[in-house]
Amino acid sequence: GQQRLTTFVILIQSITELIEKLPENKNKKDSEIYLESYNLKYIREEYLMIEQPPRFIIRTHKFSYEIDNPSFQFLKYRIYNESNPGTIRETVYTLNLENAKRFFTEKLKNLYNNNEFGIKEIEILFKKLTQNLMFNVYEISDDFDVFVAFETMNNRGKKLSNLELLKNRLIYLTTLYDEDELKSDEENSLRKTINDAWKEVYDQLGRNKIKPLDDDDFLIAHWIMYFQYSREKGDDYIRFLLEKQFTTRKIFDKKKIEENGFLSPKEIENYVNSLKSAAVHWYNIHNPLDKNTNLTENERLWIDRLNRIGIIYFRPLVTASFLSNKIDSNKRVQLFQAIERFIFIAFRLTRAISTYRNSEFYKAARKLCNNELSVSDIIDILEERMNYCFNKSEEKSEIYFNHIYFKTFIDKKFKNSGNGGFYSWNGLRYFLYEYEMEKVKDHGSAKID
Repeated sequence: GQQRLTTFVILIQSITELIEKLPENKNKKDSEIYLESYNLKYIREEYLMIEQPPRFIIRTHKFSYEIDNPSFQFLKYRIYNESNPGTIRETVYTLNLENAKRFFTEKLKNLYNNNEFGIKEIEILFKKLTQNLMFNVYEISDDFDVFVAFETMNNRGKKLSNLELLKNRLIYLTTLYDEDELKSDEENSLRKTINDAWKEVYDQLGRNKIKPLDDDDFLIAHWIMYFQYSREKGDDYIRFLLEKQFTTRKIFDKKKIEENGFLSPKEIENYVNSLKSAAVHWYNIHNPLDKNTNLTENERLWIDRLNRIGIIYFRPLVTASFLSNKIDSNKRVQLFQAIERFIFIAFRLTRAISTYRNSEFYKAARKLCNNELSVSDIIDILEERMNYCFNKSEEKSEIYFNHIYFKTFIDKKFKNSGNGGFYSWNGLRYFLYEYEMEKVKDHGSAKID
């Protein structure tokens, strides 16, 4: 019910702000401003916050988030209008709160201004909100039931995200180990590690509030880098995580340890720490021009190029290059250059199908993470997979581009009415932009944005 409670308190806060700003209430104290038979002081103390004695300086909110929740500061200072906020980090999740408050503020103004009853309509709404709603309260006795209930509830109402389900499952598993496998203080520490990781993941995914990153895209990419890629179905990654990897039987079923593989607390810790690290790089490669990243200038340039040409299935491989501790910036840039060349020649010119060699390079992402392949190895594979795009002249022993595939593609564009010829080639803007940039660089002119 957290989302519903959030909605209620934002609406109540918006109501208090509306009546406080009415002309007849100017310069009045909260105890002198009334909505029906309740004064503003009572409404705030009953539904929003308590100012604690002895000096009534400290405010405790009836509804808030945990302090380590990225939205805690925003709710406190931008929704409840507490003073002295300092720096507040805004994400797509805080944008949801901001949009909700803006929505209620506008609707309440319209309700007050556009009917003959004015404040009476606001009073009716406030009464319905505070007196006419019915709640089901479930008291859950222990940790075990909490996590089971959480997953069971996923079958009702709005579906929980896979990211939420995975976090719940991992914390639930920490409660199942025997004392000799995971001591009480170690369990608390592991839970904190999981919570910290998810805080970072949500923060990075929502960091660009104009273009938030998709939960599932990130989970799939990390699964490709961390576990073995398969191409059975679109949801095979979450079925693997919840039904094969992070399951109760891998802790309880001692007789089949050899078959299933025991899931140790250390494995859970390693996984969530990897997820946490990957989230930072996942944001960076989607937003390379953000100056608040730790990318080098060359890395920004080449990742921006990859995003513009269409990075297709190489995003896990690019992310993996930041996760290996044996790859420096120069090596990464060499990899990015090789990927860009491969995409342009194999896909934009030679017109390979979009899934050409995707399994191979998904698996390469995992091997790069685990230092089973080097950057040089992957560059060699990229070059080898483009061999069919080139011919060798027997007379001059020269290698030249085989343009027949591109010529056939363009011929069709000209022959089929309405296809636009060269103008409909999906590599045209990229090619002309990069060509122009080379000329700009040669002449030492300013960069075109």
